[in-house]
Amino acid sequence: MAKQNNQRLKRTAHHNIPTSIGGSDDPVNLVQDLGTEHERYHEWGMNRAPCFNIRLAAINSIGSADCLSPASLRSILEITTMQRWQQLYMAGALRSVACPGAVERAIRSSDFQLTHWKEEELLIRKELHALLNGAHYPVHNETRMLHINVIQTVKTKQGTLQQALRALLTERTPGRAKKRGQYKWVNPMKPESRHALIEAVKTGTAVPICEHRNDFERILEKQLQKVQQYIMAKQTEHAKMQEQWATRLRAIGTMDAN
Repeated sequence: MAKQNNQRLKRTAHHNIPTSIGGSDDPVNLVQDLGTEHERYHEWGMNRAPCFNIRLAAINSIGSADCLSPASLRSILEITTMQRWQQLYMAGALRSVACPGAVERAIRSSDFQLTHWKEEELLIRKELHALLNGAHYPVHNETRMLHINVIQTVKTKQGTLQQALRALLTERTPGRAKKRGQYKWVNPMKPESRHALIEAVKTGTAVPICEHRNDFERILEKQLQKVQQYIMAKQTEHAKMQEQWATRLRAIGTMDAN
């Protein structure tokens, strides 16, 4: 029976914060029985933390039919864009640095996070190019359907991105009335972080891009500067970890030789 339960857990458990970027196997970070929703989420969400996906969906909305308002976009970026994004989540959702193999996992996690920041930098550059040159939207390829896939994932196909993001932040798994289920996609997020994002999304009523082009340009230029700073910091951090790990391996090799 225990073996069957373990197999079921491996098949259906969804890590809100992926293990590849430091997510734990703690119950607060696991959601069960999502079925095909789990697969669809990873088709667009990849192995990013919820805060990254919410931010990318907001940025990607610029120029679309359900473009978020500048105020909403600015608030979402301010809330979620943190170099130490882990602070948006409860401690139990992240692996302890004392766990076996922590160093190897930290290097791998740092590599993935660096990739995520670079992806965001590229997306922002493309959005700015479209805004500055009046290019046809959407100009991006891999992420151009991101906000539509969010809507599909949270079962609001007829809704707006604003409604989809709110559902992403509030949708729960089935549960009894007295004991409601977990939040499907953001369960480990700190309550204050989640509530702040819900308030930011409330102001996200779609606006015509032509009337707010300058506002979006200023917001994205500021975000680009911040992301580039984080990339530089992450690259330095990543290089130091790799060097420390290489030094440790050399020391172990010397001990074994003796």
